[in-house]
Amino acid sequence: MRPLVAHCHLGLGKLHRRTGKRDQAREHLTTATTMYREMDMRFWLEKAEAEMRELASPWEKNDGQIRQGRHD
Repeated sequence: MRPLVAHCHLGLGKLHRRTGKRDQAREHLTTATTMYREMDMRFWLEKAEAEMRELASPWEKNDGQIRQGRHD
């Protein structure tokens, strides 16, 4: 059941990052990365860490265009 919960946090983190809700995205992505690390799920940990890097970047990629991301 824990892998499913981690996947849900990753999905919510992605959703919030893409809709500009950076604080909520950070919370969910942090939870997902922690859970993946604890369960030694390396493949998914890499995915979650990539989302965290996107969140940390001041530039967001969207539909092939690069633009400055929102800062809440």
